[in-house]
This record gives sequence, structure tokens and C-alpha cells, in this order.
Amino acid sequence: MYNGRKKSTGSIIYKYEERQMDYTRIIRNTIDLLDKNEEWRERYSNYAKEILENKNNNVIHGSMYKKALGRLIVYSTVSRMKSATSRTRTYGLRYEGQEVAEILVRNNGCYIRTNENNNKTNEKYYGCPESLRLSTCLISDESAQKFVSFFNDDPRRKNCGKKNEEHKHESALLSELEKPSGATKSLKDIQPILLCGARFQMPTPISASKMRAGNPKYASQSGGGIDVLCRRRNKTEKPGEQSHLTVIEVKDSYTDAESPEKAIMQAIAYATFIHRLFTAKDTNAEVWANLFGYSRIPDVSKLKAVIAMPHESRIKAYFDGDEISYGDIKMTLHYLPYEFNNDKVRFVSNKSLL
Repeated sequence: MYNGRKKSTGSIIYKYEERQMDYTRIIRNTIDLLDKNEEWRERYSNYAKEILENKNNNVIHGSMYKKALGRLIVYSTVSRMKSATSRTRTYGLRYEGQEVAEILVRNNGCYIRTNENNNKTNEKYYGCPESLRLSTCLISDESAQKFVSFFNDDPRRKNCGKKNEEHKHESALLSELEKPSGATKSLKDIQPILLCGARFQMPTPISASKMRAGNPKYASQSGGGIDVLCRRRNKTEKPGEQSHLTVIEVKDSYTDAESPEKAIMQAIAYATFIHRLFTAKDTNAEVWANLFGYSRIPDVSKLKAVIAMPHESRIKAYFDGDEISYGDIKMTLHYLPYEFNNDKVRFVSNKSLL
């Protein structure tokens, strides 16, 4: 069980047979957890039903507010989508992945406000002055535009912890993935899944971020969220074939304690949950497919689990390109290195992720 021996460079020799055994164990253990704790099925079925009922209310056209919001990006959550009404829809506004305000879309206009937690973290991380704390006001109001201008001036984070840095990398990675395919996009044929037009983290009932010995934990409503959920089309596929669901976990740095071989375990567990979401009974799979942009339930027998991490020549991701088969799951594992410069992500060529 992950008994590879370390080289002097810090990389780990991790034999193929050991990898297959360990990673297959994660899939099996995750399925066992989900089958033994069936409460999640009804809960996720209700999530899908409530989001679909509010779908027309929730759809946000980012271009409508892009100029007014500057560098601030609209995010949402399943919880916010569920609670939307025809009169008010609430979203998070993030700067470099950190929520700094809330946006409220109402029939009579678009409003912005900062809550108590926003005020605290905005001052702590960015030195945002008390004068820029916002009561609910129109985006066009002078106070709102002063707030937006503050973040357009690109304030640097202070008192920055690891989680803050990961949010920053994740936001930049999403910005790169959201580009339309073209010469400037460093990874083609892939798009992140948006929920009603907004960025979001797909919640799971699984705790896998600090997994040991291939044993994820069942966490019900306190489970981890998928960093980036994408639709990915292989160049070898014929026109009309469905794209594959791809789970990407983002790490902002390499450490021996969180090497790619260990970090990929988290992506495997979350990808297994996505498989069960579409294959287990009574989860409203058809509705989830619709929310993810599919016209029918996607083929989840082929999934991609990916760890994205800043490129370092010493990193040897031995699992890159491995295929794991268990039951009706065939999962391909990938290591996706990227360069992070000037707050932007550019993916380093990886031939395995086709």
C-alpha cells in the first residue's frame, strides 16, 4: 500500500501493480460507502429537482454585468441555486478565488453587498478599508463602483495561507479552461461545467482530502467539493460522441506529504461519486445530466481523474495515463502540470490527456 521508495530527488517509485491495487481499492471503498449510506440519493435527487425548478431564475448572463464587475467573478453554490426565487437570486463575487462580496439579481436591477465575513476577510487579506463595506446597493452606485475599483487595482494578498493560494490557482486555472478553443488556449477540447452560467464546486458526500490507506470517509452534507468538473472530448472520438466527465483536483504546490500519487486519490474518490450519481437509483440522474449540459445521461463508464499541479521537473507522476477498471467503471488517471505566472495559468503539454 503505497510502499514506493523515495529517490534523492523526492520523487517516488510507485510500481504499476501497487498503483492498480491501491487506486482500485479507493473506487471499491467509495462505492461501498455510498451504497451503505443511501441518504445521499434522496438529498441529491432533491437538489436536482429544486435547482431545475429554479433554473430560469438562476441563469445569469455574465456579459450583462462583466463591465460593471471588472475583475470580480460570479460564483454560485448548490445551496444558493436551491434557494433562488423569481424575485431574488444570490451569487458570490470572488477576487482570485476568494469571496469578497455577494451579488443579488432582482427584477428591478443588480445589487451588491458585503456581509460580515466578507468585511473581515477583505480587510485581513487585502487591506480593504471600512469605507468600502457595502450595504445592499445597485452595482451602478458610486459606492459599489469604488469597491469594484479597489479590486480592479489588483491588491496583493497579505496574511495568505495555503488555502488562499489554492483558491488563487484554481481561479486562474478556470479562467484558462473557460477560453474558447483557439490558438491562445493551452489545453484544447475541454470546458468546465457551469451551473446555470456560474462557476461552482460540485459537492460530494465524501471526505477524501486527507485520505489514508485508500479509505475515504462518508461525510454526508459535510463532504468535500470537486475543485473543477469538466466535459472533455477526445480528439480520437467521432463527431456526435459524448464528451467524458473529468474531475480535476488542484494543488498549488508539490510536497512530499501531498505528492501527485497521493493527491490523485482524492480525484479518484470524487470521480467515483460522479459515477454513482448517474448509475444509482433515485438520484434524478436525468436532471443532473441536463444541469451539466447533456441532452441525455452521460456515459460514466469512462471517467477521467486528474491532478493539476505547478510544473516541476523533479515530479514523476507514475500514474499518468493509467487505466483503472472496477465493475463497470473504467477510469483514466492524468497528471496535468501547469505554469503559473503573473496570476495566469498555462498548461504544459501532456500527451496522455487527449
